[in-house]
Amino acid sequence: MSLSVISSLLLTIVGILYAVATFLLPEAALGRANEPKIFPAILAFCLIVSGTALFIKELLAWRREKQQNADSGGISKQYAIQMALTIANGVLYTLMFDKIGYVFSTTLFLILQFVIFGGVKNLKYGIIVSIVFSVAIYLILNNLLGIILPRSALGFM
Repeated sequence: MSLSVISSLLLTIVGILYAVATFLLPEAALGRANEPKIFPAILAFCLIVSGTALFIKELLAWRREKQQNADSGGISKQYAIQMALTIANGVLYTLMFDKIGYVFSTTLFLILQFVIFGGVKNLKYGIIVSIVFSVAIYLILNNLLGIILPRSALGFM
């Protein structure tokens, strides 16, 4: 059972429990009696609908995947190569993180991931997204949240 299926079931159960708790709330003494229950009821409804929709989506995807795996006899060679390269890229990222700093190592990691999954045809887009993402997250974590990240050997970011 995948994490999405577990999450969808949990979301639906929480929504149902939230709905029951909402309708067990006492009526308001002042104003309209059921007004304090409106927002929690809407929230409970959204949780139930979201959880059920996610469960149905995952169930359909599981059936499709099961059918494809039955037809192809397992995972594809390309997918296995992408998984292996992603693991190797993750190890490289871990080794470089403290040495060259957060921004440079994260940018390099993301660029390589773009190449692994998108090929070199989207490399320019991957470079732009990687740089913007790495710098933005660095600024948010370092300046706004006060989380100190490794800096580069150049002394900045």
